[in-house]
Amino acid sequence: MGLANQAIPASRPQAQIDAVKTGLSVAAGIAAAGALMLAVRRQRLAEIAHLSQDHDAAEKRKNEMYVKAVEQIASERPQVRMAGFYALEQLGQNNPEVRQMVVDVICAYLRMPFVPPPEAYRIPYWARDAANDLALMSLEGRLDEAHQARFEEWQVRMLAQEILDHKTLKYGDPVPDSYWPGLSLNLTDAVLVNWHFGGGHIEHGNFSGATFIGRCFLDNTTFTGQAWFRGAVFVGPTSFFRSVFEFTADFHDAEFKQDAHFVEAEFARKPDFKGTIFAKTPVALRAKLADVVVEDGIFEKNAADARHMISNDSKRPGD
Repeated sequence: MGLANQAIPASRPQAQIDAVKTGLSVAAGIAAAGALMLAVRRQRLAEIAHLSQDHDAAEKRKNEMYVKAVEQIASERPQVRMAGFYALEQLGQNNPEVRQMVVDVICAYLRMPFVPPPEAYRIPYWARDAANDLALMSLEGRLDEAHQARFEEWQVRMLAQEILDHKTLKYGDPVPDSYWPGLSLNLTDAVLVNWHFGGGHIEHGNFSGATFIGRCFLDNTTFTGQAWFRGAVFVGPTSFFRSVFEFTADFHDAEFKQDAHFVEAEFARKPDFKGTIFAKTPVALRAKLADVVVEDGIFEKNAADARHMISNDSKRPGD
C-alpha cells in the first residue's frame, strides 16, 4: 500500500486496487495452506485411529483364540483337548510374539500328574498314530472306563510332546518354517513317554524331577542355556548322541535305569553328575568333555570302569 500511495495520482486508485487484490490472494493462499495442513492432519489422525482399531481388533481376536484353546484343553473329551492343542499351535505359528506363552501352556499340561497305561511301555513312538489308535481303542467293549481314560490321555500327551518336538526342531537345510527360535521348556516333574527330541534347539530346558518312560532320544539336541536334569529318572534307554550343552548341564541325583549314551556329546562346561545312578556303564565315546564328567557317581551294576566317563583322549585316574 505504501508503493500504491506513491504512484502517479492518475494511476493511484488502480494501484491501490491491485495491492488489495494481492493482499487478498496472499491471505487466501495462507488460509488454503492452513486448511490443507488441517485436512492432512485430520486424515493422519483418522488413519492412526483406524490402525489402532485394527490392532485392537486383532489383539481381541488373538486373545479370544487363546482363551478358547485353553478352554478346549481343559475339556473332559480327549478329541476336544487335541483340538485345543492344534489351535494353540496355529496361534503361535501365526503370531511369533505369543510362541513362548503357547509353549508354557503345553509344558504346564505335561507337568500335571499322569499314570501311563500299559500300552505306553510297549508301543514305540514311531508306530503311533494318535487319531487311529484312539478310534481303535475307544471301540465299545475294548477297554474298561478307567483304562480307556488313561489311554486317551496318553494320546493327548503324545500330541503335546510332538508339538514341542516340531517347534524346537532346527535340523535341516533350510531350517523348517515350523521351527520357533529361542524357546525355553519347563517340564519339571513331568511324565514324558517315548520322548523324541532329535535335532532340537532350545534355550533353557528344565527337566528336573521328570520321569522319562520308554525310550528317550535327545540326539543332536542343542541347549544354548541351562540344561537341568537334576533328579530325573530315565526308565528306558537314553541317548544324548551328539548333543551340545553350551552352558550348564546338571544331572545331579539323576537315575538311568538302562543304557545311557553320551556318544560324541559336547559339554562346554563341567557337567554335574554327582549322585547320579547308572544301572549300566554309560557310553561316552569321542565325547568332548570339560574336565571330569562323573564325580562320586553311584552305580548299581556293571559300572566298575564307569567312575569317570571319558573321551578317547582322556585318561582314567591313576593311569
